[in-house]
Amino acid sequence: DELEIRTILKESIMAEGYQIITAKNGFEALFMNKKYQPSLIVTDIRMPGMNGIELAYHLKRLKNAAPILFISANIEEIPKDVYRGLSRFECLSKPFDFGELNQKVKGLLKESQKTQRNLRILLIDDSKDISLLMRRILKNKAIEFYEAHHSSQAYDLLKRNEFDLVILDYQLKDESGLEVLKELKKRMTDKDNGPLPIVAAFTSSKDKQDEMLEN
Repeated sequence: DELEIRTILKESIMAEGYQIITAKNGFEALFMNKKYQPSLIVTDIRMPGMNGIELAYHLKRLKNAAPILFISANIEEIPKDVYRGLSRFECLSKPFDFGELNQKVKGLLKESQKTQRNLRILLIDDSKDISLLMRRILKNKAIEFYEAHHSSQAYDLLKRNEFDLVILDYQLKDESGLEVLKELKKRMTDKDNGPLPIVAAFTSSKDKQDEMLEN
């Protein structure tokens, strides 16, 4: 929550080649986490409003939550149950030197990269030719590719998996792409487990393109 400390830590970590986003309290950190999906969260324990412990409790409810580096003058004040449910965490006692800080940051990011999943793409299209083309384009890339040839199959896949990108055809045999888009938006908004996937829809009609963009 202290601007001077945030600035010093930011400059120290940026000097190691990392991109940094800062937040002045736990509430702002939650917003930034949802917007940017950071690879690591470094948080002080004592902050006004939502403190670092409360922030950790909120983050534990999210899927694929980033590892956390807790900073505190008194590590013993952190309740032990905070650590349960966190996949990766470290603690850093105040005062500390920047060498120790950067070492812990590098260690947590290295572990995070080991468990980080590949980009996950869902194609919703009833054309097998388009599916074959997509498979050829994405071959030998670190991407998990899923395909659905009708809307019910797409909804089932969306229920069981978390996607980063959904590619949607406007003209499906059983349901229009617009209706699928509306249902996708509704279902994903109802979930409280992370950001919405990016949706790329395609159609040959300019009017239909505008209609999709409006929704």
